[in-house]
Amino acid sequence: MESVHAAQDHILYRIGRQPDPLAWPPWQFTGDGRFDDPARVFRVLYASEQRSGCFTEVLAAYRPHLALLARMQALPEGDAENQTLEPATLPDDWRAKRLIATLAAPPAQGALDLRDRVTREQLRTAMAPQFAALGLTDFDHGDTLSRDRRITQVIARWAYEAGYQAIIYTSRHGHELTCWALLEGSQFTPLHIAPITKDDPDLLSVAAEFRIRIT
Repeated sequence: MESVHAAQDHILYRIGRQPDPLAWPPWQFTGDGRFDDPARVFRVLYASEQRSGCFTEVLAAYRPHLALLARMQALPEGDAENQTLEPATLPDDWRAKRLIATLAAPPAQGALDLRDRVTREQLRTAMAPQFAALGLTDFDHGDTLSRDRRITQVIARWAYEAGYQAIIYTSRHGHELTCWALLEGSQFTPLHIAPITKDDPDLLSVAAEFRIRIT
């Protein structure tokens, strides 16, 4: 699927489920994501400005658990089990169930950019009651990267009610990766949808970094 797009459009990439990776997720699978709405009033599509960022975000869950890494390191030196950790294996049907999409988000629609210091400072004032209710004594960039999704989800709720159509944020997996949360109702144009091949360079690069075997 190809489309002409303006040079100033934000070009984004998303890995999603067959048959339509750009379909809004079913309601039963909403509410747990980083910028999902805890009240399940609106849905969210997650995307990345970098193609490799899509693979980084979705493959991170397949890395060896910290508990396993710690157990391996705690074994006596020379123990038969204390060998190089075997790579995790991506499920056989992982690629078959997914597609990678390229899309364009027009610059005219409002996006809350959490990377921007001025924006975060304005948000710190505007959302002081909500942050205080969560037990925060301050708010800064680190809080936008928090694993405490109560914080990011309350930001998403505020952004939606304030009329924003997207949230731009830094990936927890690297400051060089920029992610987008497209809030339901946002406008975007599908540009290209393709299968994920076994020899995809971004897939192979991220899988090697995370020690994941591709079958």
